[in-house]
Amino acid sequence: MRRNATDPIDQQKWDAILQGDESQDDRFFYGVRTTGVYCRPSCKSKLPLRKNVEFFDSAEQAEEKGFRPCKRCKPDLSEFDRANPLPDQLKKICDLYFDDRSRLSIELERLDIHQNRLIRLFHQKYHTTPTKYLNGLRVVKAAINLLKQTGACCRSLQNVGSAASRVSIALSSSNMDRHRSNTAGRDQKLPS
Repeated sequence: MRRNATDPIDQQKWDAILQGDESQDDRFFYGVRTTGVYCRPSCKSKLPLRKNVEFFDSAEQAEEKGFRPCKRCKPDLSEFDRANPLPDQLKKICDLYFDDRSRLSIELERLDIHQNRLIRLFHQKYHTTPTKYLNGLRVVKAAINLLKQTGACCRSLQNVGSAASRVSIALSSSNMDRHRSNTAGRDQKLPS
């Protein structure tokens, strides 16, 4: 049911949208008539004109009116789902396909999220970029292969793990960062 535009409840909801108030998420949703999209009050997408906004008590109500969920704030997902599994999915993909660049590229495309957003989410969770993580995996694999090729395959798993740890620590050292400084622009891009 549409309310009068001067309704004080609608004004409170509009104020929550203007402030990006996360405490109001899941208490109400708003739809933008011109785009056909509905959002949470805390959505970071471009602020719509007030005259184009319609309020809903639930996501289902918005969808019944023909609105589709925003791809940015994902109002159709519960709070638990919004804990965002994407960084874990990306890490799993990296772990499985770090040495197969074509398959890695295919799997990354399947995530269906903008590259910059994915990098930001991964960095928030793992405190490194996907590229640095992939390079670390590749260096560890190279170190293990080197140990095997030099007749050190008889070493215990503990020694291999220790060597891998040393290589991993070296990756985060300032020497590696200085070495990579001349490729800073390329460092943020996901490998293909």
